[in-house]
Amino acid sequence: MNKVCIFDLDGTLIDSLEDLATAGNYLMEQLGYPTHPIDAYKLFVGSGIKNLILRAIPDRSLDEAQLNKAMELYMTYYSQHCSVFTTIYPQITEALDALKIMGYQLAVVTNKPDVIAKKIVEDLFGDRFSYVYGQVEHIPVKPDPTLVERVLKKTEVLKANAYYIGDSDVDIFTAKNAGIASIGCLWGNRTEAELKQAGAKFLAKDAKDIVDIIRGEENDRSESMLVRG
Repeated sequence: MNKVCIFDLDGTLIDSLEDLATAGNYLMEQLGYPTHPIDAYKLFVGSGIKNLILRAIPDRSLDEAQLNKAMELYMTYYSQHCSVFTTIYPQITEALDALKIMGYQLAVVTNKPDVIAKKIVEDLFGDRFSYVYGQVEHIPVKPDPTLVERVLKKTEVLKANAYYIGDSDVDIFTAKNAGIASIGCLWGNRTEAELKQAGAKFLAKDAKDIVDIIRGEENDRSESMLVRG
């Protein structure tokens, strides 16, 4: 039976907030706007670089040409400084290895630009992930389910055997839009209240909980099949 765990990246697998904030504040300085505390970027990230910039600019006063230039400045800086402070969250690597032992294929679907996402995942996680999809032109960002559905097609996994795991309401809505179960991560950039309000099916307080939740679901299914049998 094919099965897959699809992960968000920032705030779920990696703590990248300081690098994202540093790039954002570099951009604010270039544009003549005030900078923000690092924690403020917890509310700016999660919906792609364009939305991060719009949220960081106080009056959102950029026209399309200015916004495109701002995105170019941000991407140039961030691509060169994307791994200065970024680290893997505790227990994540062990959880990924446990899921692979349980027979799960692993994938990443993120709103981080595709080239950067692939580089960071390869650098930090080696070959653990079979598929990594980030933001590219002409494909809408999450919570649009297009890239999650691409993973399901590539892995030939039924929706009942798939999980989407992330730290924000965007991730929970992505799972809903794709028709798969969601696991909300409490160690990331957003709050437990946000994840609950979005309708997360499960909540994980640490990475080990992800494995325990999925193992428990599998045990429940096995017992249900035995009862029906």
